[in-house]
Amino acid sequence: MRKSCAETERYMKPYSVMVAEDEPLIKENMISKIHNATPCFKVVYAASNGQDALTHMDKYRPDVLITDIQMPVMDGLELIEQAKKRYPDMECIILTGYNEFEYARKAMKNGVQEYLLKPLKQEQICDVLKTIQARLLKQRVHVERNIIVSQLYGSDTAKNLPSSLKKERFAVFLISLGHLLRHFSSYESAARFQDCWKHMKLDEFIETCHWGYSKWWLIDDRQPNQKFLILSYPSGHKPDITVLGEELLHYILPLVQPLIVNISSSRNLSLYSELWLTSQKIRFHLEHYLCLGSSRFLLLEVLPEGTDYLRKETADFQDILLNLISTDNRRSLKKELEKFCRKLDDSAMPQHSMEKIFFQLVEKTYRQFLPASEAEIAHLEYDFCEKLALSPNLMGIFSFIMSVFENLLQLEENDIYDPQELVKRVRTFIEQNYTTPLSLESIASAFHFNSSYLTKIFKKYTGETPLKYIIDLRIERAKKLIETQPDLNMKDICTMVGYYDQHYFSRIFKNITGSSPSEYRRLLDRQMPQDLDIHT
Repeated sequence: MRKSCAETERYMKPYSVMVAEDEPLIKENMISKIHNATPCFKVVYAASNGQDALTHMDKYRPDVLITDIQMPVMDGLELIEQAKKRYPDMECIILTGYNEFEYARKAMKNGVQEYLLKPLKQEQICDVLKTIQARLLKQRVHVERNIIVSQLYGSDTAKNLPSSLKKERFAVFLISLGHLLRHFSSYESAARFQDCWKHMKLDEFIETCHWGYSKWWLIDDRQPNQKFLILSYPSGHKPDITVLGEELLHYILPLVQPLIVNISSSRNLSLYSELWLTSQKIRFHLEHYLCLGSSRFLLLEVLPEGTDYLRKETADFQDILLNLISTDNRRSLKKELEKFCRKLDDSAMPQHSMEKIFFQLVEKTYRQFLPASEAEIAHLEYDFCEKLALSPNLMGIFSFIMSVFENLLQLEENDIYDPQELVKRVRTFIEQNYTTPLSLESIASAFHFNSSYLTKIFKKYTGETPLKYIIDLRIERAKKLIETQPDLNMKDICTMVGYYDQHYFSRIFKNITGSSPSEYRRLLDRQMPQDLDIHT
């Protein structure tokens, strides 16, 4: 959050300043110059010596202490030392003359970062206060952010709530990229969303908006595809939340396509104490009305169109589909599923309704056609939700469901669901694609099986996991390249066998062979002359 002093002063309580100076004229001159410098600072107490300042420290709790060095009763250095013990974050400024500069050096050791030279000049005071203001503002925003985060997640631990937060009102926006993630996403998915957030430069956009906020915070939500945007407003301000939400949506959407974007908020501003409840309501609203393939801004107080239709129609379709599964009427099931998909393509189908219908369909299909355990069904749900969240539109989800269903039908109809045949097909697939970034999930997805089931079957008939098979295959091919193509560098060989991190490739190679790729090549080079001598 970055704002100028003038903008900040409009909304935030001025920073309090305590002055300690025994010379009345210098003291009055300093107070006058501070008030003339900026409205962001206000002198709350002017002490005549260090002891006087320390006595009133607890009462005023100043953000900034400006003190002369040489004063009666208690000098400035001792005052700073005692004040820092009580308030470590307090900013301290030394007032000194050229002949007292060595004293100022001692003060620097006690955490003093700024000083003012006598005679005081307006420009000098302005510069010093500007520097201090930047540090104080950063500190204040950081403290307030931690308090906001704690309240947002229902773990408020703030004992001394800043007065600014007590008086302000908050606009809460939940931004969701793609569809909702029911489970923690894979590393690849999380990395994809991280790239999206970084690419859109949302903080820069918010800084340029004339939305009337005093402060703002962008806070990570539970899943990598979601963030909360909190805007703070002084009491009495009523921004048009709909306008803000639509502007936010129109900015983000082109930057993350083909992903959809959904933003949920409330028309009403919230008190600090209401933040957790508001966030829960907004999240619930988004979860129940986010529509597959559709980007929109959702207001908590407005029920999206199409909801009534869904409640009437989807239950009947679900009953039809599940009944066809239970009776093993597979051909009719396929036709009804296609009909169902076409009918819902243009409708406002909430994601949570779609999940219930289609996951039950897939689950029952797997239970009927394959020997799937409860653990495998749980993993299937994970995979399904992942596909659902990352699909850019409805047809992508329908295609996935249909491909799963059609694959299972083919296995049954052709009577080729032989575990050994499946393993053979998987091995062939790996051998054809080992140069690409293969993962267990991508292999399982290619055959429309969940990864745990595929691993169990593969290991049963080969004695090793698919990942072990991939590693061994890649290392054998790397050894062959090193032996037959001495002109290739290790970076090229690494890429040619499907690794894109040379250090990782070297480590794997050494684990398998006992030597690094370079050592393996040197060993071959030493053996080559001997082989030639034998042949001759």
